[in-house]
Amino acid sequence: MPSIVPFPFQLCFEAIGTQWEIESAEPLALPLQQWIRDRIELFDKTYSRFRPDSLVTQMDYAPVGGRFEFPERLCDYRGKSTVRNERF
Repeated sequence: MPSIVPFPFQLCFEAIGTQWEIESAEPLALPLQQWIRDRIELFDKTYSRFRPDSLVTQMDYAPVGGRFEFPERLCDYRGKSTVRNERF
């Protein structure tokens, strides 16, 4: 059985109620690290049923429904609609 060699670089953080670890062969650029954190924060603020300030919570407490604005569709780091195997 081949041994699994961990990637030498890790980005660790807590988000969406759990611990995350992103491993890579090369260090992630600081702008990419920030984009990852910002994207997760936006997702959490939109879809978390545990956050009192989330859009989902606002919908739950709306007495008669209403109009709710969701953020633009998730996109990759460069604002494209698909993720490509590119260096950042």
